[in-house]
Amino acid sequence: MPLSGAHTPPPWRAGRAAANRSIFPDRLRLPIMELVIDPLDMTAVRKLSSPTLSGPALEAAHRLLSAPSPDAELDRLYPLLVEHHVAPAILETLCGAGGELAELSVARELVATLWPFNRLLPELVENPPGRIPLSELALAMQRHTAHLDAVVQGLSDRGLAERFVLLFGGALRLVAPRYPRLSNDLDVYTPGAAGGVALVRELWDRWGFVLVRLRTSRFDGQGLGHLKLLRTTDDGHQLHVDVIAGGRPARRGLVPAFVEPALFERSRVMTLEGRHVRVPSSEDMLVWLAEKVVRRGHLRLRDVHDAWVLASNGSGGTDWSYVLEASARHGLLGILSRLLAVAERVNGHIAIEPDVRLAMRPGPLMRRLLRGPVSPAWRRAWIVAMLARGLAHPGVYREIAAGGLRAKVLKESSRVAQRAVARDLRRLHGGAGNQHLTIGWFPNPKQAVRRSPEA
Repeated sequence: MPLSGAHTPPPWRAGRAAANRSIFPDRLRLPIMELVIDPLDMTAVRKLSSPTLSGPALEAAHRLLSAPSPDAELDRLYPLLVEHHVAPAILETLCGAGGELAELSVARELVATLWPFNRLLPELVENPPGRIPLSELALAMQRHTAHLDAVVQGLSDRGLAERFVLLFGGALRLVAPRYPRLSNDLDVYTPGAAGGVALVRELWDRWGFVLVRLRTSRFDGQGLGHLKLLRTTDDGHQLHVDVIAGGRPARRGLVPAFVEPALFERSRVMTLEGRHVRVPSSEDMLVWLAEKVVRRGHLRLRDVHDAWVLASNGSGGTDWSYVLEASARHGLLGILSRLLAVAERVNGHIAIEPDVRLAMRPGPLMRRLLRGPVSPAWRRAWIVAMLARGLAHPGVYREIAAGGLRAKVLKESSRVAQRAVARDLRRLHGGAGNQHLTIGWFPNPKQAVRRSPEA
């Protein structure tokens, strides 16, 4: 991978539209280096990051380890493995293939520049100079997970375990302990806004977390909140906790509120280091995963592996009728069906009954949107459908009343998250067309620089 010493303008200076574009360029310039993405690299990362030590995964690992320069291969793959949050799975696959992590390394500039490790992890020991051994990276990720688990254990010791439910990575570590998944933050859900505020106060007062972002909205008279807290530990790990109080608040445009009242009642109690904590049912985790992908607006390879693990972990006991009902209620059926289809093609068969597969097929409008670029008429049809089902943010009505339908709402709908995610799904599977995947667009300038200890 060529490293360029010339500093190029950061992407955020090109404007918000350029920084958030969903196309996948062949070449993407970052502040201190130039990255060239090869379609074959995405195939290698997809195989190496398998949640199980499958034959294709081990074959890809042996091919990497037998290359003339394994470190050069790792330098080329590193931007993709951090962008798609699959580093732990790839390291485990390399170990399973007989690789010695202490003898493999990546360039220090890559680790210090690319998110999330440049923000989450402390400075790592170089050996040799300018190179970070994979053993150091693996140890740092283990310590980071231990810090997050310690927060959950501390909340449980304070008698708060019955007030929240672990989501996403925190829950998957308990539901599927053999799945090597990267958890760069901690997501917790509380049934109401009051419980979320109490949890934030506990994290603030006793753990030293700082509230850095707050988003709220109302849904059926109920207050919803999404609170983001950060804290840097004494050994340099940046801990990130998201508290989702009552549900996900609505956002501007066509991103609706997401409320699933039965989540807490359907949750189950599991054990973490001798403490009882609540995690969602596998069915709820699938629905929340689909909503998370849509809200984020782009897909990561980790999402595909998460979907496969959740759908396969039920051992035939998954309540697909509930998954269908909840997904359809939230307008997520099309994305969930595509996500599971790609997860099955990438990682292997999922035991889903034929009638469930048939019922999971998206309707004509969603199928047309998922296929790719659409005309303005299809976009208007999507907006009408969203408004008729009450899934659009209330601000959309004000925009229409103000005469901004064409200028604002249609502009938002042209970037509907379902279409962007579907395009990513096709490219992850290696379909026809360009397979280049985007990496490293920083949402703000602070993420492009190494954080200081006092940050």
